[in-house]
Order: sequence, then C-alpha cells, then structure tokens
Amino acid sequence: MKRGMNNRRTGFTLVELMVVLVLVGLLASALLGGLQFTAAAWERGSARSRATQDMVIVQNLLRNQLAGLPLVKERAALKRRIRGTKDSLTLITRYPEQLSAGGLNEFRYQITGDTLTMTWRALDAQGQAASSSTDGTGGTDTITSESRILLEGLAGGQFAFQGASETGGTIDWQDSWDRKIALPGLVRLELDRAEDNPGPLWPTFIGQPRINGAPVLYNLLR
Repeated sequence: MKRGMNNRRTGFTLVELMVVLVLVGLLASALLGGLQFTAAAWERGSARSRATQDMVIVQNLLRNQLAGLPLVKERAALKRRIRGTKDSLTLITRYPEQLSAGGLNEFRYQITGDTLTMTWRALDAQGQAASSSTDGTGGTDTITSESRILLEGLAGGQFAFQGASETGGTIDWQDSWDRKIALPGLVRLELDRAEDNPGPLWPTFIGQPRINGAPVLYNLLR
C-alpha cells in the first residue's frame, strides 16, 4: 500500500509542467531578444565602420589629386586645372593612374541630392577628351567618361575656394573658381550627414593645391 503511494508522488503534476514550460518560454524569449539586439548593434557598428572607411578614402583621394596637378602648358584646356562652384569641383590631374591608361585625367566631383559622385575621363596630349581607334574604319571614337558614387546619405554640402576675387581685394573663401592660370590657395569641402545616416559626422576637408607635389605660391600666380 505504501509502495503505491510513493510511486504516485514521483511524477510531476500538470500545473508543475505548465510552470516549467512558461519559464522555458520566458528564457527563450529573453535569449532571442538579446541575440536580436546584438545583431542590430553589430549591423549598426558595421555600417558606421563602412561609412568611416568611405569618408577616409574620399578625403585621401581629394588630397592626393590636389597634390598632383600638372605644370601649366600653352594649352587652354590645361590652364584651368581647377574649376568649381558650390556644387562641383573639376580637376585636371594624373592621379589615380589605375583608373585609366595613364596620362592626364579630368575628374569632376558633383554634389547631387544625397550623393557625392565622381566622374572622370582621360585626356590626350592636347588636353582634350582622349580618343581610341575603331576597328576597320580608321576613324576614332571619343572615350566616354565613367562615374562612381563616392558617398551616400548626405543632406547637402558645398565646395569653397580660398583666394582673392577676380576683381582683386583681400584673400577670402569664394563660392566659385574659374581662373585661366591662377590656382586657389586652398579648397574646402563641407558635407552634411542625413538624419537617418548611421555614419559619422563628416569633418570639414581642406586641401592645398600643389603642382607636382610642390606648394603653390598663390601671390605669384594671381
């Protein structure tokens, strides 16, 4: 008789099983929530890291291109090595060589909407758009330009150029630049990050134009 009573007490009641299942469900929910939070944090960190890397690449690209401007030659196209407005910057330079077959290239940076885009094309020895021979006809085709989006998620931005105005006066930041020979003393780029962009704030970029790596003496070129 006592043996039968002991056997019945060794099992779990329905209420006890339900309590255990509820506790297991709560633990599983907490664990799943933690995993989702960790994955979201990881994704935000990865997106911020990629945005930081893109920012550093663009700044280094601009800095190196401004430091590799060619010497002035008796060609109208090469005299304007730097042209720009609030929304764009155009450079004639040799960097980076891996983007073309070598020689001079024209690079145009354009702020459009929420993107910063770079368009480039190869130039021939006369400073004009380079051409390639066609097969069988003996004619030539102008090499088309290529474009690449450098940065996304912007809320606006502008270029500025340090120098005296075309009518003279003190040296200050100008909204545009289109001089035949003279180069600006400095080039500035300010970009605003969109609110939904997880990337870091863009620090103000200021680069110094250099001719084949040598600093530009602005007063001598003015």
